[in-house]
Amino acid sequence: MKRYLFLLLIFAGSALAMFEVQNEEPTILGTCFSNVATGKGIQAAFFNPAGIADNTGISSEFFFKSEYSGIDGLKTMGLGLTYKRFGLSIVERRAKLSGTYSGGFGEGRYALSFGNKLNDMLSYGVGLKLYKWQDPRYGTSLSPSIDLGFRGEFYRYWSVAALWVNSTASTLRGDPIPSYVSFGVGFAPSDVARTYFSLTSAKARQLSISLGEEVNIVKDIFLIRGGILKEGDLHKFNTGFTVNYRNIKVIYALSYDEHLPLSHSVGIIYRR
Repeated sequence: MKRYLFLLLIFAGSALAMFEVQNEEPTILGTCFSNVATGKGIQAAFFNPAGIADNTGISSEFFFKSEYSGIDGLKTMGLGLTYKRFGLSIVERRAKLSGTYSGGFGEGRYALSFGNKLNDMLSYGVGLKLYKWQDPRYGTSLSPSIDLGFRGEFYRYWSVAALWVNSTASTLRGDPIPSYVSFGVGFAPSDVARTYFSLTSAKARQLSISLGEEVNIVKDIFLIRGGILKEGDLHKFNTGFTVNYRNIKVIYALSYDEHLPLSHSVGIIYRR
C-alpha cells in the first residue's frame, strides 16, 4: 500500500511535480547535474544543447533508470542520437498502478537540438522540446517548449556555461512546467581529472548548488565520477563510472537521496 501511495504522489500531482527530474542520463546523473559547462558529446542532447556544437560524426545512446529501488513499476528510458551539430533525445518515465487509481501514468520529453560555434571559444544551442503527460483519468496532454544554452572555453583549462530550461514558461493542463536557469564552471587541468560546479535557480525554489568530479583511473578505459547537491535542507549524493572499449562506452550512475530509496541508471554509447 505504501508503494502505491508513493507512486501516486509522484504521478498524480501537478505538472510541476511531474517534470521535476529532467536529467536521468547516467553521465549527468553521476555528477549530480554539475557538469553544465563541460557536457559535450551525446550527453548534450539530453542536457545543454550548446555542447552539441563540438560534435563530429554520429553518436547514439540508450539508458535505463530504475527509480527508487524496491518500488515496482517506476522506470525511465532514454534514447539519444547526434549527427554533427544536431541532436535528438527521447525520454519516457512510466509507472503502472492498480487499485483506485489504476492505469499507466507517465511523462515524456522529446527534444530536437542544434548547436553552433560563434567562434573558437563560444558556442550556443537551442532545444525544441515537447512535453507529454499521460494520466488515465485525464488522457494525454502535450506542450511545446524551448531550451537555450551557451558555452565558452577560456585559458585552455576553463569552461563556463548557462542553460535555460523551458525559456518559454510553458504550461501543461494549466500547471507550470518547471523552468530554471543553471550556471556552470568546469576546470580540467589535465586528462586525469575534471572538476565541475553549478548553480541552479528556479521560481519558488531555493538555490541549488552542485559540485562534481571525474577522475580517469585508467586513461581512455575506466573513469569514475561523483557529485553532491544541496538545495535548502535537501542533500543528494551521486556517483558512477564509465568503461570504454573502442567505440563503445558503458555508463553507470547511483543516486542517493537521504529521504528516498536508491536509484540506478545504466547506459550504453556507440560512436563512429
